[in-house]
Amino acid sequence: MRMAGAQNFSGPSAVSDNPEHMIVHYGTHVWTTRNELILQGEHHFPYATGLRTGWNDQAGFSLIATATKDGVDLIAVISNSPLLVDEEGNETQARWSDARNLLEYGFDNFHHYTLDRGLLSFYRLALGGGTSGMYEVVGEDVTVFVRKGDENYIERNVVYYDAPFEIGEIIGSMLFYVHGEQIYARPLVVVNKNYIPASNQGENPNEYNEMSDQSRTSSFIRTVFSLRAIPFWFVGVALLLLVIYIKLKLAAHKRWRNDYSLSKRY
Repeated sequence: MRMAGAQNFSGPSAVSDNPEHMIVHYGTHVWTTRNELILQGEHHFPYATGLRTGWNDQAGFSLIATATKDGVDLIAVISNSPLLVDEEGNETQARWSDARNLLEYGFDNFHHYTLDRGLLSFYRLALGGGTSGMYEVVGEDVTVFVRKGDENYIERNVVYYDAPFEIGEIIGSMLFYVHGEQIYARPLVVVNKNYIPASNQGENPNEYNEMSDQSRTSSFIRTVFSLRAIPFWFVGVALLLLVIYIKLKLAAHKRWRNDYSLSKRY
């Protein structure tokens, strides 16, 4: 990667000038990169770090461009890039401006976000409705790559297995979503296990069940109000209207029968 980001490289070379390609002599040669994002000039991009230029009949002018800014590493891939012609008839390859635009868009709109340790950990959890098994499940900080602003919409859902478990065992999974799309999943591992009397279970022995209920509620709400649920909403509303219509017709028929009976009687 260091060499891919260099403007030029100097090293030993073997030179051949005859048709048999026999080595005539050894020497030193200087290679200059063809990546204009790295070279000083019109297409220079200050955050560019590499990587590879190319061309062939099928892909045309291509470029794999890498860049680093504020700890964020991005890759832009350009294929079959056209030639641009200015008013004076000068040609330039669009892959340089296309790659720069893609990289700038990534830097402006996405960033690394560290999930809060409280979201990643469960402490002193009572599993399986037990009265004496208290487990501690912890995790290290995790960084995810999200669109700026989406960190305010991160939701957590917990899937867990039946207790009891021993230290080191996986007791389930913790899933994280943004706008219904999963962005991260991690296993839940028991790192500490203490047995305490049933009469002294701590401040909240049902802490895990409460957290799980909240997660299940969040998942249920997300499912009910998703786009995939729209057809079911239409069916449900139609059935409700049909039931109301039938009840109104029955009530009207009942009133008619009562009125008819009264008229016949008198």
